[in-house]
Amino acid sequence: MNRIVQTREAFKLALSMMLVYALSLWMDWEMPKYGALAIVLISLGTTGASLQKGIMRLVGTTVGLCVALLLLACFAQDRWLSLIFMAGYLVIVAYFMQGSRFPYAWFVAGFLVPLVWSTTYMQVDTAFNYASFRYLETTAGVLIYTLVSVLLWPIRASDRLGPQGENLWQSLGQLLQHGREELATGKVTEYPRKTRQDLETGLSSLSQTLQTATTENSSVRSRRKIWEALLRKIEGLVRDLETWQKSLRACQGIDLTPCRTELEAQLDRAQAQLDRVAQVWASMTSSAGHEELPKVPEDLPHTVEAPASEGMNSEERGRMAAFWRRTQDVLDSTDQVMELSQLLLEENPSEATRQLRQRFPPPRAIRPQPERLRLALLPAICLVLGFFLWILTDPPAGTGVPNFAATMGLVMVLTPFAIKPLLMTIIGSVIFAVAPVYIFLMPALQDGVSLLAMIFTYTFVFGFLGGFSPALKIVPLALFVMLTGISNDQSYSLMAMINPAIMFLLSFAILAVVHGLMFRTRPEEKMLATLRSYFSACASYLRGLANAGQLIPSAKLSRSRESLHRMPTMLADMQAKLSKAPGAYALGRLTDATHSLSLGLQAMEADRVDPQGTAALEDLQASIEASLASWQKLQPGATIDQRALMAAAENRFAAIQQPSSEVFLGSFGALLSDLSETRAAMAAFDFSEITEARF
Repeated sequence: MNRIVQTREAFKLALSMMLVYALSLWMDWEMPKYGALAIVLISLGTTGASLQKGIMRLVGTTVGLCVALLLLACFAQDRWLSLIFMAGYLVIVAYFMQGSRFPYAWFVAGFLVPLVWSTTYMQVDTAFNYASFRYLETTAGVLIYTLVSVLLWPIRASDRLGPQGENLWQSLGQLLQHGREELATGKVTEYPRKTRQDLETGLSSLSQTLQTATTENSSVRSRRKIWEALLRKIEGLVRDLETWQKSLRACQGIDLTPCRTELEAQLDRAQAQLDRVAQVWASMTSSAGHEELPKVPEDLPHTVEAPASEGMNSEERGRMAAFWRRTQDVLDSTDQVMELSQLLLEENPSEATRQLRQRFPPPRAIRPQPERLRLALLPAICLVLGFFLWILTDPPAGTGVPNFAATMGLVMVLTPFAIKPLLMTIIGSVIFAVAPVYIFLMPALQDGVSLLAMIFTYTFVFGFLGGFSPALKIVPLALFVMLTGISNDQSYSLMAMINPAIMFLLSFAILAVVHGLMFRTRPEEKMLATLRSYFSACASYLRGLANAGQLIPSAKLSRSRESLHRMPTMLADMQAKLSKAPGAYALGRLTDATHSLSLGLQAMEADRVDPQGTAALEDLQASIEASLASWQKLQPGATIDQRALMAAAENRFAAIQQPSSEVFLGSFGALLSDLSETRAAMAAFDFSEITEARF
């Protein structure tokens, strides 16, 4: 964010804060802080993102207040039943928040229930008044900031779709070019990890931008289904390119000269399709049209025929067949991505959506994952511990302790954070930003104009600093509006600073204890748990593939596949954190090995042949069951006999002369190599060496 945009965003935020306070004080509303708090929390980088978050806050506020009033109506006279109701409600909210497209709405609906209970404890007759004013002022804050954001220097999320897409296609082109260089030179070079990270970051950013753009742009909203299908196909194209490059490396030592000309022509066709897609994305922000798109060679067939395999043994023929199958997958993916990109330019979005449903049926829904339940218990346990701490010790903050502990537990579920740095930021903001203004400056103000000027200046300063780090904006401003309690009945008290400080300390202590007992916090511990989870998913995936006559149940397959996708990325993040530790060099090799193993397992799912394929996989499963068990303990395990397993698979397919059987044998052999490389990486990896060096 450049300084001009940073200044404009700070001005819009400060103007909105000043307007909401001016309106609230003029209308004599009781709690202006909730309107101001809504502005602080929904002020994001684009108009669409702010509008979407504002809508989610209103939806969450509506649901949360209704549930809170229901709680008070049914259990106001029994604090234990109130505790049970709130704890169960928090578990439900935190569980579904993890898989929702709109987690912020769930978050708001969750924290409002203990907040209303805490605020109206022993004053139930004020609950409806509190709920009414809270809803009114939140709505006012959302509307005011939305209007200011739209009227003054709007930044539209939809304008970022084109540039983000172009950056994504540059990374895709680099990935394809890297494979073509290996094909031309015949030499294996280091895998482009940075390109992989750029692709993952680009896909994540594009998905977030799309979600916010649907709120502000009717054209994007009417084509939302097409956009979502396109993102799924792009993810598939990335995997196809990586699997193709992996299968190319498996062909090292095989003479590709007879088929090099045809292969280069097909790759030129794939590159031309990528160039066409890039041009389509560029046309979203320019006047380019369909006639300006680069041409694709039309004389090339859409189906790639495998080259002749005379003089090759069965293993070489299998690797060659698998390589050509992966090449066909890349060509199909580029064609489908191009087709979906062109659908975005159709003038009739309803007709384009109908075409989408016919050609690209949506995937089946994935059922919620059981592992989310443990994280969903975090806010409820924090609430229960805070509740008992309040009952047993009666701290100055009173019911604020269980309320804030539960809220921070929900924040941890929504956006995991480091507890100690956030607590230090909160305490520092209270001491150096909020307290001086509240104690020394505000009592000296003589009228409303000076008060509003002070609010504008304070908000502008920290809004500008928020351009460097969001925490420098959100924390000081949120604490300012909540602790100062600006209203027409303004009063000043030192305890207004001390009581919240005690509440923060007690609540964060509860959160730290609960989180430390339930989850691993050190990078080494997280890495160990992630490795165990990953190899457990590999075993589950392989067992499912070996089930004769049927595929893995969809929910189980989805959970295992998600673990296979997520693991290399998580290991790469951990590698960055452990980069200075002795022995951390082995993490890079382990990351690449697990990534290759994930691709190999998924290729086996696509190339499996029943019933011979499942029988061969049963042999593989029985042979590496002990290795997977050892890997879960971070031990290399016994050496995998690749030759014996490959010979057994060849014998099962000896009587079958079908291209599909050769493809399966090629994928099978590649998977055996992946397993051996994973074992070697595990043998080179010394977890105890890193742990001893760091602790």
